[in-house]
Amino acid sequence: MIVTAQQQLIQLPDGSRAILEAAALLNQPFSVSLLIDLGFSADTLDPLFDSGIFREPFPNRAEFTNSGLRNELLGGMPWSRKRRLCEQVGELLSHRCDALGEAADFFCRAHRYGNARICCVQAAKEACHSGQYAKAFSLFRRAIEIWPAGEDTDKRTHTLKEVARCARHAREFGAAQLAWEEILATCRATGSAEGEIEARNQIAELSQVLGDHAAALSSLKEAAELRQRKGSDLQAARQWFALANYLAHRIRVREAFAALALAREAAEKARHVGLLSEILAFEGFIFAMMGKHHEARARVDSSLQLALTNNLPEQVAIAYHGLGKLRDFTGEYAKAREAHSYAISFCRQEGNVSEEHFCLGCLSYVLFRTGQWRSALENARKVLADKTVHPAARAFAAVMPAMIGVLRGERRHGNARLSDALLQLRANSVVILEFHALWVRGIMAELEGNQSLAAEQYRELLSLWHETEDRMGAVPGVVSAAGFYADRRDGANLATCCEVLGVIAQENRNVETRAGSQAVLAEAARCHGDLASAVTLMRDAIEGYDHLGTMLEMAFLRRRFALMLATLGQPREAEEKRREALELARRLGLRPFLDCLRSDIVPAASLLSEDAARPVAAIGLTPRQRSILGLIAKGLTNKEIASYLNLSARTIEMHVALALERLNCRTRSEGVSRAFSQGLLGIKD
Repeated sequence: MIVTAQQQLIQLPDGSRAILEAAALLNQPFSVSLLIDLGFSADTLDPLFDSGIFREPFPNRAEFTNSGLRNELLGGMPWSRKRRLCEQVGELLSHRCDALGEAADFFCRAHRYGNARICCVQAAKEACHSGQYAKAFSLFRRAIEIWPAGEDTDKRTHTLKEVARCARHAREFGAAQLAWEEILATCRATGSAEGEIEARNQIAELSQVLGDHAAALSSLKEAAELRQRKGSDLQAARQWFALANYLAHRIRVREAFAALALAREAAEKARHVGLLSEILAFEGFIFAMMGKHHEARARVDSSLQLALTNNLPEQVAIAYHGLGKLRDFTGEYAKAREAHSYAISFCRQEGNVSEEHFCLGCLSYVLFRTGQWRSALENARKVLADKTVHPAARAFAAVMPAMIGVLRGERRHGNARLSDALLQLRANSVVILEFHALWVRGIMAELEGNQSLAAEQYRELLSLWHETEDRMGAVPGVVSAAGFYADRRDGANLATCCEVLGVIAQENRNVETRAGSQAVLAEAARCHGDLASAVTLMRDAIEGYDHLGTMLEMAFLRRRFALMLATLGQPREAEEKRREALELARRLGLRPFLDCLRSDIVPAASLLSEDAARPVAAIGLTPRQRSILGLIAKGLTNKEIASYLNLSARTIEMHVALALERLNCRTRSEGVSRAFSQGLLGIKD
């Protein structure tokens, strides 16, 4: 026979209704010991278990067998009784560290919101101490939800800051931003300029993480203007400098320079030599980004002199780092490597860990460009191993192993790491390396046959360039994009690539921008059927990249050049360039690229027909290889040959390795001897 809830209420044992009402208020299943702490004896519980009203699903936990009975009890209980019981339960639970959240629930049900806030905040602090930031964020936010604005404003603002801090740790960046926006509104209402500036800076940082760069820029500008009105000259200088730094790394150089001028003016008024030295070094960085290399060097030299004269080791490290960055923007990677290495040594000597991280990141970039990938990975890992590293330095370092992994064919993990690294770059406005990440993604999509993804990456790269005033970082990606569009006869996008490289090469004149421009023009000439001009331009471009020693471009463009030569009816030289590309790809471990190169074999019949028309001496070695072997015969080292021929040492190593392979020799001296014996070298060589 089924007993209804109403019948059970009628049949309750004497004196049991009070305990049942208390049990009905508790969360199910409820703690039996908590019910006893509320003043009910254990003896009064036995009949309730015996009659089947309660059951015990777990040790020391009970629940109503019939949920309908619980609902009847709750519905028939006077509100005053509910409130009184909730207060009692809240008081009991508030003394238990593991039940503070529940205590807050019961205090809220009793309308004792002050006690509920105290429990929420205390529980949130406990969660923070144990690293449970998501839980802490939820509890702090709950405290704010039941905390009227205007009541105990200072404590409420402090709690909002805790909401934002825990939200950031829990990666709830939008919630953190909302908390700071509420703090900003409070500070504006109370007239707290310091609080408003702090809030605007935090909102700018979070907007940046969320990719809302317009909001970030607006907040930083408002903070700088407010600081100039209500702060000291030194504070104003630092705030304008922060704005300039943000703009520069977004590659909005003219706006950055304007902000930096205000920072310099305020620093001069404050007579703060250290900050003035940093501003001068940063001016040099901005001039370098604009392609004004003489002005850039003058500023960094002034910064260094000021720091040395006043014995400011932190600023000396920044200036030395600045010298390395200037070389990056001129494409002088060998000198950049030396400058960054010296800056790292100085930072270690002075114990400047933060600046050392940035120097290591920059050195890792230079080593990536010049094909010294083992060293690039080592330096990047040193940065990533430090948990205290600045987020921008971490983003800079994280993208290097990600790009190398993808280029080497680590598709599954490599693509995931590169996507994560790209998010970090965007969150920290490291736009220069964002260009490189998009470049690598475009290349790999193309090599893997995913043409739509490649087009998307190159389109994004060109769009990003138009949002900036970049005059260097986009060059490698635009060169690859031009080849992609030329293969598809996409004249409109190819013209855009030519236009972009034209602007860059005009305003930042160096070997790399000139070589990039020649490569893009070669692709345009090929697209329009002018193969002779395409071959001439690509040959010049490769010579430029050989001088730089940027091995990825050296390999990729040799493949493009080989295909042009084969189309033009020069299969022998085409095969030579393909083999050179193979050698470079093997050194770097570019497995996907190697697969494509192996499918680019020049037809044997074409090679044989051309062999018949060539002198024997010309078949064995290229003119460049013969020239280098001749210099080896005269006793020159690779470094000396590189200096003599105005090429990079890495390029010389490649030519020597290919020459020895063709001659089937293991050593340099054996190679020279065999070249003489086969008539490939004469006395004049």
